[in-house]
Amino acid sequence: MHREWDAFEASKKEVAEEKAKVSVLRAKLEADQAKFESEQKTEEWSATGWKRKAEAEAA
Repeated sequence: MHREWDAFEASKKEVAEEKAKVSVLRAKLEADQAKFESEQKTEEWSATGWKRKAEAEAA
């Protein structure tokens, strides 16, 4: 019984540590996704701006 309880406590501690790691990685992922989307929008707007500029010069 004592060994089982120790094993349970050890696994419980490991799960808590893994949950902490996951929450840190999830926050980093969300920040990276937001950064990527921001850069993607900037690239799209830049491309749209150049397209409008070229159309204005052609007209």
